[in-house]
Amino acid sequence: MQAIFFFLSISLLIFNGQLCSGQTAITQKQTSSVYTIETCRSNPKHTYQLFVPSVAPDFKQLPLLVVIDSHGDGKLAVDGFKEAAQKYQVVVVGSNLIKNNDPNYIAELEELTADVKSRFPVGDILFVGGFSGGARMALGYAAGHKLNGVIAYGALASAQQLSSLDCRVFSVIGMDDFNFSEIASFVIDPQLMPSNLLLETTEATHAWPQKSVMQQSLAYMLVSTMPPGTPPEKKKIVQEYTAEQKGRIDKLLKANKYLQAALITRNMYQFHYFEREGSFFSSYDQLANSIQFQQQSDRLAKSVQFEMNVRNGFYSAILQKDSVWWKQDIDMLNNKIETEKDEFMLSAYKRIKGFLGIFCYSMCGRFTEEKNVANLEKVLVVYRMAEPKNPDVQLFSKKLEQLKKSH
Repeated sequence: MQAIFFFLSISLLIFNGQLCSGQTAITQKQTSSVYTIETCRSNPKHTYQLFVPSVAPDFKQLPLLVVIDSHGDGKLAVDGFKEAAQKYQVVVVGSNLIKNNDPNYIAELEELTADVKSRFPVGDILFVGGFSGGARMALGYAAGHKLNGVIAYGALASAQQLSSLDCRVFSVIGMDDFNFSEIASFVIDPQLMPSNLLLETTEATHAWPQKSVMQQSLAYMLVSTMPPGTPPEKKKIVQEYTAEQKGRIDKLLKANKYLQAALITRNMYQFHYFEREGSFFSSYDQLANSIQFQQQSDRLAKSVQFEMNVRNGFYSAILQKDSVWWKQDIDMLNNKIETEKDEFMLSAYKRIKGFLGIFCYSMCGRFTEEKNVANLEKVLVVYRMAEPKNPDVQLFSKKLEQLKKSH
């Protein structure tokens, strides 16, 4: 594997014009990897977690991945990519300043990228990624900046917004994630998907994906950004990655996960080097027209429609229904999550439960800002029943008491 990592770095050097024909690039020494916290020189308040992989000392043009955690946890964001960053030779940074509802995130991403490029061995290849609100900010940044790709976990944009971006977008969202509805139509009918979107689903709730999933998405973006041509070293990288994806697809099909398998197969035929190695287009055509795919697509569509009907009812019920009604509804929801046998409906119930929590959070924030004590108290009754262990419930409860005292 070390040879593959070396060849990948060589390919990137060729791409950036650093390696002349006849020049010897082989070196036995490697720099030590760097994992530390740094501060933007132009803004002392902007710290970031940094990981630089160990490379040959003369490697000066590594790709850069800037990652945004929705809560401003740069370490959490970088930790998930560290293994992949070393394997695929990428510098990864995670901002400790940028978080949800940050009105200055564009300027802060610009200052962060500029700081890293001025101090560390990175070149012109730039990816921006994030989770949840961080994914939305990454997509917003891509709308006005030249990027090689966006990696979006747990949230996405509309088809029209995605199509307007001049780069690939690799999105991963769990089937149990309350934001799954944003990509449901693409899973049900992949023909609706923008051509620049690469999509995968997992069975997770609203959280950063497993490290193995993060590694796969970063690898795809990096390998598909390599320079044109088919030198032997590049072919080895493509062949290895192709074999890994074939293994994932086979495993999913054996588990009767036709929708997930079809998405990965579609991703693979979007890049011509992968397609040439694996003939994924014909495999995808067979998958998408199979009875199993159509049946699972229909079941998913019905579960999503059911979910949206329930969610729409929450909008009016949140202030109109009393605690008895909500207790019965939430108890029934929890019971369904424990007993439902149909996997698509079970995911729908989990998404509904997740949506109820985020809906209560949003409404509590709104009524706190408006200093509307009566409505805040009503929503908190529901929030406590839906997510009794959520620390935000305690936070808003304290704010409610403060508002009562000030009135």
